[in-house]
Amino acid sequence: MENSNLVQILQTLTRQEWRDLEKWLQSPAHNTHTEVLQLLLQLRVQINGGEKLETAAVTRLVAPARPDNIDHLHHLKSYLMKCLEDFLLWSAWNADAVARQQTLAYIYRRRQLGKLALI
Repeated sequence: MENSNLVQILQTLTRQEWRDLEKWLQSPAHNTHTEVLQLLLQLRVQINGGEKLETAAVTRLVAPARPDNIDHLHHLKSYLMKCLEDFLLWSAWNADAVARQQTLAYIYRRRQLGKLALI
């Protein structure tokens, strides 16, 4: 699990990004699985502590009702990866005022609100 894309990306996050990602996952608009937030928190502890990420141990901590269900952990990791990618995209987009204006203009044109796109 240590060499997974998910872990590699998480290892690059700053403290502020960790906090923002945690808030992101607490929102039901971005995450509907409470175990995904638990997985993130567990991975954070292990990454910051330099501990080895053993799949069985993570599964027991994140999903105690399903301690031997590797498929369930795989599902949670996939969902967390999608949420992480959405967060990274949003962060980059949010930091770029020009990209936001271009996206909003595109949305207005698609909704046939061309006059608003020129504002």
